[in-house]
Amino acid sequence: MCVRGLDLRPGGLFHYSIQATNGPLMWGKFVYREVVPQERIVFVNSFSDENGGVTRNPWIAGWRWRCSTPWLSQSMTARRG
Repeated sequence: MCVRGLDLRPGGLFHYSIQATNGPLMWGKFVYREVVPQERIVFVNSFSDENGGVTRNPWIAGWRWRCSTPWLSQSMTARRG
């Protein structure tokens, strides 16, 4: 994984590329909506180009362009039980 940019705050983004062995170079990005330390992170995940523009999933034409993704810390997950 190669990190192009990381700004972990609401409105910030994580822009990265990955490449599997003998596979194409793929870009992705997260746009952070909520960042609550040691509790939760909510971000919008998408495929991207090298400039940070949103692109389609290269394998599934009908895939959504953007997916909202909540992440809860392990302690928050246990509390919700």
